[in-house]
Formats: sequence, C-alpha cells, structure tokens
Amino acid sequence: MTIAVTGATGQLGQLTLAALKAKGADPIALARRPDAVADYTARGFDYTAPDQAALEGVDVLVLISSNEI
Repeated sequence: MTIAVTGATGQLGQLTLAALKAKGADPIALARRPDAVADYTARGFDYTAPDQAALEGVDVLVLISSNEI
C-alpha cells in the first residue's frame, strides 16, 4: 500500500511521516518544497494548483491542512 502525506514540511506532517516510518511504511512526503523532506520519497506538490501526477499510484492520502490561503 502506498501512503502519501500532505503538509510534510510542517510539524504535524513530520510527526506523521516518522510514525508511519516507525511502523515499517515507506510514505511519500508531499510538499511544496521537496528539498525540505529529503529523508523521504518526496514529490513536488503545489497546494494552489494540484498536479494529479503527484498522486499517481497513491492508495491512501493523509491530508494535513495548510494555513496558506
């Protein structure tokens, strides 16, 4: 199962990625700044103009909301 986490550069996103990794998952970190999540399989994802290619092959999406408008 492929799990992706949005908001991966934020505090909750980092905790979520670490918890999934500790359980043996290899999560995909979705972030607008992929360099900030270099420890994970990062795919660039712009929350203001979603790119469906960033979600290809993802079975479960953990959506962590952003405070960006």
